[in-house]
Amino acid sequence: LSSCAATPEEQKFDAMLTAPHVYTLTNLHPQDRRSIVYTMNYQMDGLIPVCTEVKLLQRAYGYLEFQTIDSGRIYTYQEHGNPGEEFVNHISKYFGTDCDETKIKALRDIDQKGIFDGKALVGMSRQGVIYALGYPPVSKTPHLENNRWWYWKTRFNRFYVEFDHTGAVVNIKD
Repeated sequence: LSSCAATPEEQKFDAMLTAPHVYTLTNLHPQDRRSIVYTMNYQMDGLIPVCTEVKLLQRAYGYLEFQTIDSGRIYTYQEHGNPGEEFVNHISKYFGTDCDETKIKALRDIDQKGIFDGKALVGMSRQGVIYALGYPPVSKTPHLENNRWWYWKTRFNRFYVEFDHTGAVVNIKD
C-alpha cells in the first residue's frame, strides 16, 4: 500500500483544492480566446497577473480547471508538450495559498514594469522575469542558474532571455 501513498507535492496540491484562498504565484499567459494555459508556458495573448486570487475547481490527469475570483472566468491549465517535470510539481510553482506582494514591490522599477506588462525587459532580475513570464520550461532550461532561459511564444516560435553575471537581463532574442 505504501506505493499508493500521495507524494508531499500531491498532498500540498490536494490541500489547495479546499484552501480558502489560492493565488497565482507568477503572471499566467493564457490563450484568451480558449481560456487555456499550457504547461509549456506559452506566452499567449492573455494575462492573469501574479497574486490573482483563484479557486481551483477540479484536477484530473494532465489538467486543472481554475476560476479567477474577480472576473469569475474559468480557465483550463493543461499539460501540453514535454514540460520536463511532473504536472503536480509544475502546478505548485504557479499556484499557492500565499502570494507575498511585498517581495514583488521590493524589486526594482524595471522589474515592476516588466511584471505589470507581462514581459521581460532589459535590466530585469531573474526573479522579476519569473514573476513576469513564469518559469521557463524545464525541458529547455533545466537550471535557473543558466544565463539563457528559453521560452515559447507559441508551439512554433520560441525566444530566449539572456542574463549577465549579475543576474540582470541583457538581451531578449526571438
